Amino acid sequence: MKRVIFSHLQKSNPDRPPFWRWQRANDLVGKRKNFSEKRDDLATGTAMYFLRETTKSYSDKRVQRIRREFRHIVSGLEVWQEAGCTRLELEARVLARQSDLAIHYEMQLAAETV
Repeated sequence: MKRVIFSHLQKSNPDRPPFWRWQRANDLVGKRKNFSEKRDDLATGTAMYFLRETTKSYSDKRVQRIRREFRHIVSGLEVWQEAGCTRLELEARVLARQSDLAIHYEMQLAAETV
């Protein structure tokens, strides 16, 4: 697996992958660190909290709470794992720097999911 270096994930790096926040959140969880308000944004922190919640023991109530509390992340993961036309269109629109709201109107996805 390719090693993630924080400088590769910074906003100023034009070569960072589109899913850099997800990589950063996984890196923080894997190293048992917290996100930094100076270096990370709210979306990265939310992804980190989601990942931490999903690593705890499961019960039906916990799964329902996670699906409710992090519904936009769960929806995004479902689109990502689908690997179909919806995912490709979403990736293309994100890479084209369309706003979350514009993508929401065009694709009927919640702006928070985008």
